[in-house]
Amino acid sequence: MGYVILLLVVLFLCLYPYFRCFIKRIALIITIKRVCNKSGFVFAPTHKAWLFGNIKSGKCDFYVVTANKVYRVKLASGMSSMHFYCFKDKNIYLFKSLKWTLISHWTSKTYKLKSKLPFDFDFGTRDEWTGYEKADILLFYPAPGGAFVSENGTDKEIWNGDFTGEALFYTKKGFIEVLTKR
Repeated sequence: MGYVILLLVVLFLCLYPYFRCFIKRIALIITIKRVCNKSGFVFAPTHKAWLFGNIKSGKCDFYVVTANKVYRVKLASGMSSMHFYCFKDKNIYLFKSLKWTLISHWTSKTYKLKSKLPFDFDFGTRDEWTGYEKADILLFYPAPGGAFVSENGTDKEIWNGDFTGEALFYTKKGFIEVLTKR
């Protein structure tokens, strides 16, 4: 019986970040849909698994369409506030986790090179939106501990509305503010 409990505890600890991310994503979408309904905007997902969008997949995950603008949104998530991202170009980003700094501090100080597909913000675009102004959004939720852009060999921290090289970086709070100010 003790092994079963231990197994369940280990399983819960391993899956907790993913469960937390899923719950936060549901809360994000409820908030965005509420703002869309209140403001008369259209919320349009682009594929069946859009809620599980991540930085490595290239597909745009959903659109928010206002009277004259289309927000083309790619979802990403920082699984912990101890995760940091640095954007280099369309196929490469750098990732650093400080989560286990006390245990393995020598490995957590450097970024790990990760590859990804270039973002395809035209994926799922409808013909009726031709002529609309477009805004490409990289929406991080849950938000990472920090995000940076590598420019000329130096890392510059970015905030809501800053350009990552492919899209404008936003967290939930920043994106909701953009939508409510329309």
